[in-house]
Amino acid sequence: MMEEEKDYKDLVSQMSAARNALDRAIGLVVSSNLEKCKRTNVKR
Repeated sequence: MMEEEKDYKDLVSQMSAARNALDRAIGLVVSSNLEKCKRTNVKR
């Protein structure tokens, strides 16, 4: 993007979108692991 001389607002927007996607992915991983832990503890 920088090489293409895009507007910095576009760059910031893309970086923000990437961060939001990573935050959602992290949330899914954490919630999945939490659910597995809860199920394992219930079986014991």
